[in-house]
Amino acid sequence: MRIPGGEPTPPTGKEVESPQEKAKRIFGEIMDKVQGDLGFSIKNPLLLKHDPGRFRIMALFDDILQRINTFRGASSDSFWKRVLTFEEDQEIQQLAQNLRLEPKSQIAACVAFLCHACSHLEVGADVKRDLGEYQDLKSIIQSIIRFFGENDNFVDPNVESIKIDDSYKVVIQLSPNSAKESSNLTIEYSLDW
Repeated sequence: MRIPGGEPTPPTGKEVESPQEKAKRIFGEIMDKVQGDLGFSIKNPLLLKHDPGRFRIMALFDDILQRINTFRGASSDSFWKRVLTFEEDQEIQQLAQNLRLEPKSQIAACVAFLCHACSHLEVGADVKRDLGEYQDLKSIIQSIIRFFGENDNFVDPNVESIKIDDSYKVVIQLSPNSAKESSNLTIEYSLDW
């Protein structure tokens, strides 16, 4: 029964999940799958944090997309030349230091997160639709992977290599020293949104 001007009364014995609780639960489910695939923890927790104050499910991706955008700006030789030129600029030096911290691991986690979100039972269709609105996101991820994955200057303790082909299939080769317990050290994802 609904009271005029009030909230609907939930059926007896059932709790209503708020949008924030639902988003947090789904975020946790996706993160569990990412952790299960990759088997290592990311040192920069800002990469995959959840903001419970946001309602839409795509709020879960704000930090992922921001991280991808940061890597996009850094995936050029001109950025790294600027780093050397502006040695006294603390902000540029801090950004460069953060980007040197497990770059392949961070990129792998972004890819895994996006792919698991696209296949999530409850939100997968919505996620694919929303990601499809980012016209060049797949090609941006491709250029980032090609820059950081093929550049010997970016050594990563968890990921030996990360590659992407023209069909947007991503192949991640985990390091034998990573925390992954499975014997399968090669993981594949397809950016199919």
